[in-house]
Amino acid sequence: MLYVYTIQKTERLKYILDELLGRRMGFDFLLTDDLNEFKILDGAKINYSETVFEDAINIKPHFLLFEDNIRNQNIEVKSNTEWNKIFFESQSEIPFDIFAASFYLLSRYEEKLPYESDEHGRYKAEQSLAVKNNFIEIPLIDIWAKHFKEIILTKFPQTKFRENHFKFTSTIDIDFAYKYRGIGLMKQTLKFWKSLLQARFKDCFEQLNFKNDPYDTYGFIQKVSTNNQSTLLYFLLMRTGTEFDKNISPKSVEMKNLVIKLSEKNEIGLHPSYFSDDEKKLKEEKLLLEKISNKKISITRQHFLKFNLPHTYRKLITQGFTDDYSMAYSAICGFRASTSFPFYFFDLEKNETTNLTIHPTTAMDVTLKNYQKLSPEQAISKIEFLINEVKKVDGIFISLWHNSNLCLNDEWKEWRIVFEKMHALTSKKTN
Repeated sequence: MLYVYTIQKTERLKYILDELLGRRMGFDFLLTDDLNEFKILDGAKINYSETVFEDAINIKPHFLLFEDNIRNQNIEVKSNTEWNKIFFESQSEIPFDIFAASFYLLSRYEEKLPYESDEHGRYKAEQSLAVKNNFIEIPLIDIWAKHFKEIILTKFPQTKFRENHFKFTSTIDIDFAYKYRGIGLMKQTLKFWKSLLQARFKDCFEQLNFKNDPYDTYGFIQKVSTNNQSTLLYFLLMRTGTEFDKNISPKSVEMKNLVIKLSEKNEIGLHPSYFSDDEKKLKEEKLLLEKISNKKISITRQHFLKFNLPHTYRKLITQGFTDDYSMAYSAICGFRASTSFPFYFFDLEKNETTNLTIHPTTAMDVTLKNYQKLSPEQAISKIEFLINEVKKVDGIFISLWHNSNLCLNDEWKEWRIVFEKMHALTSKKTN
């Protein structure tokens, strides 16, 4: 048992202790604000107060975890040999308040401060502390946690803990289930004549040979996943007919058959549509996917990675979702919440821990190719770097790919190799 002393128990402090000491480091711990009790306890101790105790690891607290409001914080990030990057510095055994700093990053505190949105209403990556201070590509909280764990075990070697092991989850977003199949006769005809008039004869041939639809890459995806013993998740867009939602009809025979087929071997989740901030639409999409699959749907990832805190997550919770995979930036790969581990969403406005688990996604195909303008070879190098960073902390690497970007057309034809190499680098056969 690990004992933690503080002068004041708060929801913020309890949350970050659960996340760091419990979920990441694997310790059983007890938080107390009774100084007399803490003094007589025999075992591993962490002292989170201004007072210094010789028989404890001392951390001088920043005021962040004793507040319940949201305001601009004066943050200066510094490089540190042992801890990589630190802020909320203090003159104590640990050179910064690891609990307050981790809370700031994990709660996405900065996304509750005034910010400039992009064209889709999303928080821009370049505004974040991680991008500004060059730690977006490392799981900084996990690095802190691993080093802090080593300090605890050095001082208190008998303390019991749970070990973590590297894991990989391959996730696929289905924005376009098929290129031609299931789009209806009128759309088929218009699409064919448009391709013919523009002299795109390859597209005409593909359309006539619609049984081999170029976006039907599900067999390839399953084969790569099975060969490398990877966990595979699919997220399905269940809406069509808007500027940003262009999947085939979710009520079509083709879409229904696909949902049933994919759900037989893998877990599936909802890909809430672009306009699903309307909770009525979100509910309709969830119910439709549940009806088709005959399964309860509890996982989700927002279309376009479009979400707003805390409102999007509150709606997901209201509709019965338990896990979300949207925590990533479209414009840059890396660790939006500075961690590779799943964590509970903390609602800063309500000052409470929720039961919604957030799964950070590290690398996306569209980010690598379209935003960061990487070649397939450069993308493989970037992915390998990110995987190795996660392996160092025994974390979880989650990738995001699209079935339509694994087709063999001219634009994406070389990216299958990237997908295969990524799986090989994370394969359980080689780890």
